[in-house]
Amino acid sequence: MRRFRPNVISKTVADPNTPEPLSQSADIFMAGIRFIAEKALGVENVGEVIIQCRGVDGLLLQPGGSEVWVAPTFEAGYYTPDDFYIKVATAGDGVRVLYSSLRP
Repeated sequence: MRRFRPNVISKTVADPNTPEPLSQSADIFMAGIRFIAEKALGVENVGEVIIQCRGVDGLLLQPGGSEVWVAPTFEAGYYTPDDFYIKVATAGDGVRVLYSSLRP
């Protein structure tokens, strides 16, 4: 029996004044994305996290909160990690991202 295993990206941000890209990788194609506000697996953030993406309003996550990112409406039909910027209220906070891989 084959089981689905999501891909994972973890990102912590050192400077709360500077949004950082989720990743510089443009060769990962993401769909079915869930953002979880935590600095490490099972360790909640101290403050809020804002997820920013081109052409879309930012998503605010409370510590330990999670949200599913809506499917892209632009022509490509997928996101890459470098589409997202992470901004934190407290240094060292971050996100864990679960996603399905998609090949264009």
